[in-house]
Amino acid sequence: MKYRVIPLEIRDGLTNTSMDEALVTSLNSGPIVLFTSWNPTVSISWKQNLREDVNVKAAERDAIDIVRRKSGGRAVYLDEGYVGFTVIQPRNGIENPTHVYDFWMSKALGALHELDIGAKRHGSNDIVVNGKKIGNAAQQQLTSDGIKYTLVHGSIRSYVKDFDVMMNVLQIAGVPLKGFSKEARGIITSAEDETNSNEKELYNVLQKHLCPNGTVSSLSKEEKANVKMLKAEYSKPEWINGTGDEPSRGPCDFIFDKELMIQSLRGKVTFL
Repeated sequence: MKYRVIPLEIRDGLTNTSMDEALVTSLNSGPIVLFTSWNPTVSISWKQNLREDVNVKAAERDAIDIVRRKSGGRAVYLDEGYVGFTVIQPRNGIENPTHVYDFWMSKALGALHELDIGAKRHGSNDIVVNGKKIGNAAQQQLTSDGIKYTLVHGSIRSYVKDFDVMMNVLQIAGVPLKGFSKEARGIITSAEDETNSNEKELYNVLQKHLCPNGTVSSLSKEEKANVKMLKAEYSKPEWINGTGDEPSRGPCDFIFDKELMIQSLRGKVTFL
């Protein structure tokens, strides 16, 4: 299968999020793999309560973007210490779209194994190494202009850049996480922590495993125009804020499947 590859580049949160949908109109030529590096951003799922799970004032103070994506999962803090990937794949003739998600998850695991990182899949969304989370993924089945497609989001932590900033902006069910930093740091890991692998090495193996026959290209003029239009939509307060009735889903880094790993908070917060 031939893939179109949009190479790794540091972008703001709104641009990265808008690119997912902007690229859908180009799916007639096959799957697209988009690699992302982020300015500091908190990305929440489409069905997650913003103010329960994000300290909005802290994010504004520290100039951290907040975006609401169209895929599921939990809140994730992203910055230059992560290599993100988005797969946009048409569902033509695919009876069980879940198999598409499983396929891409296995490829991400294969990339980490090549770096001698003993990563395993835990539940639907988590990638762990010796009980510590190094990455995550989520999927959504979507339709746009009559095109049915699977959207897969994933991110792998290359190195821990600004852990304190991350803890300042994340919450669970309205409870700030900054008071649990020491315990929380022992729950996550990175490629650098595990095998001293750097970002370039991580990106290279992800590219090798996710899209070995990929054709690298930049955005077309039309796609850039679509990104600009979608950024205006994704930045609307009514989209970012949501209805306010969504449940707390918490931060994905500290919840494995549905188990909260910060033991000091167990039994004190409620989330889905």
